[in-house]
Amino acid sequence: TQLQWKEDLGIADRSLSDVSGFQKELWIASELDQILYEIDVLSGTTNKRIELTDIAPTFISVGEDEILISDTSQNLAFFLNKRTERISQAPLPDKAGKVAYKSRKFYLQSGASTLLILQEDALAEITRLQVGRPISEIQPTPGVDILVSTQDSGFFEALVNYNTNDLSRAEREVTYSKIRVSNIFPSIVWERAIANLHVNRKSSSTSQPI
Repeated sequence: TQLQWKEDLGIADRSLSDVSGFQKELWIASELDQILYEIDVLSGTTNKRIELTDIAPTFISVGEDEILISDTSQNLAFFLNKRTERISQAPLPDKAGKVAYKSRKFYLQSGASTLLILQEDALAEITRLQVGRPISEIQPTPGVDILVSTQDSGFFEALVNYNTNDLSRAEREVTYSKIRVSNIFPSIVWERAIANLHVNRKSSSTSQPI
């Protein structure tokens, strides 16, 4: 089946800011238009379109009930309930950054090197961790850890334990920089759903394919 997401969204050739998924859900964000779209991963058609008043979704992470939105233009973060579309402001002591999700917990970069762990059920902060160097990416792993990539003059990685909410491994230097991966594990479905989709990240001057 030919994917029709561009035509269906009505934003052909427009750069999108982020993409995230949960199970069979695929959500894409338009920071410029302040809109979220839920896309059917098999047909490419739009299931839902949510207009965000005065919220520019730079980064998003989709959970079971909520979507965590990071708005770097205002340095604010928000929870959006997928069913009711209720918006609640998330705690954020510093500048907004990258986001990730794993099993009822959100992970939100605050400032350069602080990681907030937020409870999805309570929409509240559990704890905050100082990683060390500036955070460049946050990724859930198939195990119990959250991988936090950091960078200054080199590349580093730390691990956050999901169960204990603390650093299970402090930063260590690596010789590579990981790219952001999807938290949707059925890769064939994922690849079909985002074929030809490009996202424009603020940290890069050009749009790069997912």
